[in-house]
Amino acid sequence: MRNIRYIYEDNDILVCHKPAGVATEGAKAYTMDLDFHDKTMSIDEYTAHLMWPLYVMERDGQISQRNADGLVYIDLDQDGNEDLIVNIGTETVIFSAADTNNQTHYEISTTEAQQTEIADYSWSAKKIIFLMPEPIEKYGISIDNVEVTSRNRADILKNGIFSFDGINVLYVHG
Repeated sequence: MRNIRYIYEDNDILVCHKPAGVATEGAKAYTMDLDFHDKTMSIDEYTAHLMWPLYVMERDGQISQRNADGLVYIDLDQDGNEDLIVNIGTETVIFSAADTNNQTHYEISTTEAQQTEIADYSWSAKKIIFLMPEPIEKYGISIDNVEVTSRNRADILKNGIFSFDGINVLYVHG
């Protein structure tokens, strides 16, 4: 372990950073919980753990990515629906669940050949696990041009006045 620069714990995983050019084994899994909020990380953390695995998985057809409006849209399960939105800034990277995601859990892994290929560039995760929010249910109603969904039905306009039970009752409070 003399070539390891520093060690810390992140997402219950022991993370070791190495000086450039020193090969060490990557993390077994990197878990990103997007269930209730976006995940913000430093550009250094993104580069060290996620950038290269996502790159080789996209290149080899395991996932799809497209760039638009300064964002990266990722389809993790190749079903044609984008599951993640990634905003890569100069100092931070923000991962958000896309409204079109249709699963609550995605698990993607690099192959042994991919791990060997990227070992010189980063100390990357072999498996990335994304914990996602429940898919959005739409009810076909709107209030003040705001569509009622499973994510906003408890307080549709965010003012405490309108809520929906998810079946057939719209409540007006106050």
